[in-house]
Amino acid sequence: MSFSDMTKDKVFIVKPSGERLGPYNSALSPNSCTIFNKILDVDHGDTIARPLPSGKEEHYTALRANSREDFHGIPGGYDLKFQKEQQIHKSPSGVINNISITRSTGGWTVTTFST
Repeated sequence: MSFSDMTKDKVFIVKPSGERLGPYNSALSPNSCTIFNKILDVDHGDTIARPLPSGKEEHYTALRANSREDFHGIPGGYDLKFQKEQQIHKSPSGVINNISITRSTGGWTVTTFST
């Protein structure tokens, strides 16, 4: 089995400008992929787009791009660590609502505080 036999997944690198590079053969796993291309133009924050048979695409955000040289018959290239974009959770807003409901002799009182 050769390294080209292991890199059957086609992916594209999409730069923040919208420029689309590829396709590249890769060995894809849930949170990473390996691309045997030493001159690959990929950076932290780039999008990795993987076309699906349905015509849709999966998109991943590159968290880390590690360059690798040839090593004992293993061709050089890049090992990418990424996160599927649908799994990235936005941080909650800084607004916290505190609601205090008290009963007094004259009825109900509702007080709302936002921080």
